[in-house]
Amino acid sequence: MTMQVDHCAIGFPHRAQSFGGPGSFQTRLIQELNDRGFKVVYPDDSILPSVILVVGGTARIDWLIRCRRKGVRVIQRLDGINWRHRVIECSSWYKFRSEIRNMLTRLVRQKLAHEVIYQSKFVKEWWKTIYGEDRITSHIVHNAVDLEEFYPTQNRSGIPPLIICAESILKNDDISMTLLAHLARDLISRGEIRGIRIIGFLGAKEKKRLSEFPGIELYGAVTRDRMPNLFREADIFLNLDINAACPNAVIEALASGLPVVGFRTGALKELVPLDAGTLVNYGGDPWKLEEPDLMGLSDAIVSITNNLEQFSFGARRVAEARFDINQMTDTYIKVLSQ
Repeated sequence: MTMQVDHCAIGFPHRAQSFGGPGSFQTRLIQELNDRGFKVVYPDDSILPSVILVVGGTARIDWLIRCRRKGVRVIQRLDGINWRHRVIECSSWYKFRSEIRNMLTRLVRQKLAHEVIYQSKFVKEWWKTIYGEDRITSHIVHNAVDLEEFYPTQNRSGIPPLIICAESILKNDDISMTLLAHLARDLISRGEIRGIRIIGFLGAKEKKRLSEFPGIELYGAVTRDRMPNLFREADIFLNLDINAACPNAVIEALASGLPVVGFRTGALKELVPLDAGTLVNYGGDPWKLEEPDLMGLSDAIVSITNNLEQFSFGARRVAEARFDINQMTDTYIKVLSQ
């Protein structure tokens, strides 16, 4: 079937996933694009878009090639590189899938994209170090949130703070399990915090281990529309992701007035200034997932609790200044419309 040309259409190789950071990003961006009068299309729509945005990699290489031959520009938005499967114990199938995803993502970057958008400076340097310099024009655009959807609530003075963690998947993650167990023994038991709320899919082993600790709340995977309220019920965000590319959950937390605590790895130092949280040196080699500085993280959380109102104000102020989805969308439209 001959594809119809629509010069106002923006193409995506896949519909947004229902979970995970890339899915959250694509869902939000598409909503903003629709609100501004753009049409979003997919390969099965039989419509030739004026430009395609590839979020990460894609197996629809055939569609990209056909569209390119008809003059369609291809823009790639790049996340980090799959790497944990090379360090942790995992199945051969998981390792194979991770490497295939890296290969497809690299193929788009090297052969098919006309321009690339990196989520952070860290991501750009990572790709350059592993796979070489860009052959095309590149941009750095941090993720962003709707500041009217994610916003702070009144501080609950006099009540020990509640920590929230939000990860897509916590499976085969011994570092996070060790860290959470340490915080439960150290901070919950002493009354420094009233609990730790964990959002995201957990493997059976992780669920069993964490359920043994009083004060740890296991919410599992939740729908995106519940996240703003879950953030507003908490006080501090704990980032568990090591060498994170540009975690949406961190930005959502900042917008919700939650100070961020985590290790100084990946893009976190680009996202969390001193007045919006506390980042701790990892202590070992994060790329080898060596045991981190657990006491350093405990001390950071206590320091936040002692100045919670000030840090909460700083977190929201950073989000308003740097992570407004309207500003992000403006930048994407500028790149897509060139």
